[in-house]
Amino acid sequence: MSKTFEAHQMTFIAKTLWFVPGRVVTGEIELGDVLRPDAPPSGDMAPPNCKVMAIETYGEAIDFLSEGTTGGLVIQVPHTEGDAFMQALPSVVLLKTED
Repeated sequence: MSKTFEAHQMTFIAKTLWFVPGRVVTGEIELGDVLRPDAPPSGDMAPPNCKVMAIETYGEAIDFLSEGTTGGLVIQVPHTEGDAFMQALPSVVLLKTED
């Protein structure tokens, strides 16, 4: 099953971690899911894999977000060279699992 998260204004936290508020469009986002930005490659760089490290909603840490639910994800982009790609993304971007 495809999973899609509509991300708004990604914020750099530290090293390879980003905070991403938004909502689940399809599926259920769970801890450990690997999502990729649905955006064209930036130069020679393909969209990086983003691992869901934490999920929160209404100030509470949870293990998953159901379809239609809003919340924030803490994602890890494994390589620091992915930072340039992440910073170049538009303010609203879809993060999807690979089909």
